[in-house]
Amino acid sequence: MKKKYVSRLLAGCLTVTMLTPTGALASVPQPVVTQEASQEAGQENETENKEQTEEYAAEGAAEVQTDETEAAENRTAADKSREQTEPQTAQTGEQAEPQTTQTGEQAASEAEPQAQVQPRAVVDVNQWIRNGNRWWYRHADGSYTTNGWEVINGAWYYFDGAGWMVTGWLKRPSGWYYLTGSGAMATGWIQLGSTWYYLNESGTMLADTWIGNNYVDGSGAWIPGKVKAQAGWIQSGNRWWYRHADGSYTTNGWEVINGAWYYFDGAGWMVTGWVKLSGTWYYLTGSGAMATGWIQTGGTWYYMNTSGAMVTDTWIGNNYVDGSGAWIPGKVKAQAGWIQSGSRWWYRHADGSYTRNNWEMINGSWYYFDGAGWMVTGWLKLGNNWYYLNPGNGAMVTGWLQLGSTWYYMNGSGAMETDTWIGNSYVDANGVWDQSKTKAQAYWVLNGDRWMLVQEDGTYAKKCWKTVGGKEYYLDENGYMVTGWLKQGSTWYYLKPTAKNSAEKVGEKAYNYWVGTAGIGGYYIDKYGRMVAGKDYSLGSYVYTFDVNGLCTNRENRYLQVTDANGRKYNVEKKTYLSDPQVGVDVTEDEFLAAAVYAESANQGLTGMTGVAMVMLNRMRTNKTSSAPYPSEAKNMIYQATQFEVARDGALTKSLNLIVSGKGGTAMENAKKAVANARAICDAYDNNKTDELSDEVKGILEELKVPEGHTMLEYLGFMTPKAFENANLDPEKTYAFTYKNTTFYSTWIKKS
Repeated sequence: MKKKYVSRLLAGCLTVTMLTPTGALASVPQPVVTQEASQEAGQENETENKEQTEEYAAEGAAEVQTDETEAAENRTAADKSREQTEPQTAQTGEQAEPQTTQTGEQAASEAEPQAQVQPRAVVDVNQWIRNGNRWWYRHADGSYTTNGWEVINGAWYYFDGAGWMVTGWLKRPSGWYYLTGSGAMATGWIQLGSTWYYLNESGTMLADTWIGNNYVDGSGAWIPGKVKAQAGWIQSGNRWWYRHADGSYTTNGWEVINGAWYYFDGAGWMVTGWVKLSGTWYYLTGSGAMATGWIQTGGTWYYMNTSGAMVTDTWIGNNYVDGSGAWIPGKVKAQAGWIQSGSRWWYRHADGSYTRNNWEMINGSWYYFDGAGWMVTGWLKLGNNWYYLNPGNGAMVTGWLQLGSTWYYMNGSGAMETDTWIGNSYVDANGVWDQSKTKAQAYWVLNGDRWMLVQEDGTYAKKCWKTVGGKEYYLDENGYMVTGWLKQGSTWYYLKPTAKNSAEKVGEKAYNYWVGTAGIGGYYIDKYGRMVAGKDYSLGSYVYTFDVNGLCTNRENRYLQVTDANGRKYNVEKKTYLSDPQVGVDVTEDEFLAAAVYAESANQGLTGMTGVAMVMLNRMRTNKTSSAPYPSEAKNMIYQATQFEVARDGALTKSLNLIVSGKGGTAMENAKKAVANARAICDAYDNNKTDELSDEVKGILEELKVPEGHTMLEYLGFMTPKAFENANLDPEKTYAFTYKNTTFYSTWIKKS
């Protein structure tokens, strides 16, 4: 059986215009959704039709659908009838409303329609066609939907096995649906006779559940006398308990109600006053709410921590609570501080203790206290190390120390250095600086017309890099300074053969430096001292192209300058990424899409993820006159057109890492499958081979629904993109252009 899935719009490929009675065929009546039409045409038989439909459903699919053999025998006659049928209202100029006295199952079992009017020329457009009191919908290519749903002008319709529009109750595997007198699927509350039913946004009738505070029973009928129980406090005498909406209540436990914690005893009564639980005391106020912070009861103050537990035998700031938890107002917390006794000092801790035979840091300085706790000053020997404590304040000294005419050097830990060089200064075995001893320095000597470096030990530096005066040099195997180009492995370096100014030195290694011409025809040394080769390289406002030999062959602007409607100018970088720049790994285009789908909709299942993938592909394939075209690659769509906000909140980074590590699990596999499904759907519509889609993919297409308030094209074209919403841009007026396969918005129009 041939079906035309309206979801072809998902692929962004729709080229057929659906005409309505207000279009080219204005005389063809279009079903109109009105409660009046629904009640007049179908109210009388609603209950009977629904019960009869249930019987048909129980008897099997043979009673619901037209037998395939019979359908095949009648197909030629039916098609001919459809092609020749002229709407009866065309002869009178009046528009007749469709009849709605048949259920979906009855319509499916009726005979094929017979032509009643004169034949006319076939118009190659979508159109409603009426035959007697029944309707069908003819596609532009002459086909029509059978045994399935189709969205027409924003409303959903169901067509039976012969292609007739169904009205009334319809039983499907997913539940009951109601098609109004116009054939449009109903949603929300509907009244049939004196009975109300509720159909969710997918059109499925709800049963045995609450809709807000309204209850519908197992048949779906609203029970007006049934009131939903409300949770709330109930008083019995002078005691309180809390009743949950289902009638239950908490016993022997805590419960948070309206932001406050309450405790209920074994019978469910709210507790007040003191309660001891697992060795910890809590206090419940007169309202039953658990107390925290300071509380006063019976003239005594207590402190309850943030979990409500009473604290004992501790300081709360400068206030002390004893073992019973009571505040002791006469007890003052001791303060830590220095105490002088005669000419000596010691440091008293807040608890009265003090340090002995050890170091202690106080206010950022180190101090040493002897066995009696007195602060030590002057020289101090501990183990094999000498330390010096400032005689004036006892603080340990670091760095150079002058005592009289003698200098010592105390390292970062305070220990005196001995028999070593401190920079170019030597301290002897006693730690004293020996000013007569000078450390040998490396120096340059000229040998003929070439320079050589004599090292500190008097030998020549050979075949190595050396740093002298903050500059890097290279000495060859004979000890001569190298100038010009130097290749080590596959990397080229440049050592300046001349000094262009007083800051430069002959032979120094170049960084961020043009060799020869600055720009096209020159060579560039990057910030690491390496020659750039075989790639594009950004410098300032330009991008330079270097061939494999390092020669610069092209220069162009790094940015495109765009102007918004207010005249403000922006620089848009041309650089593009295949992978997320935060990740630094390469992935395929479909892997990139799968990561984006995962980040957007990992919790929506395969159907929802396929829908998101189709939106992304459609966004990349869209090139409508009335809307700005999007880039044709996912990387550009997300990074240049800033579509799908996952690229900016870190979720895409995580998804790409999962792709690379293979740790995405079932959800990531679904994301990959969703991208494959979406591509298959797009390709099928491009090549008019939707019948060749797998049953699974067809099922996914049937399950995809457009949210209420959106048209298919508008929804799939933009899907309320945050990029436009956040910028308050008008997607219809924003102008875009493509430069080197990257799309930029050159004129940004704000919504009026």
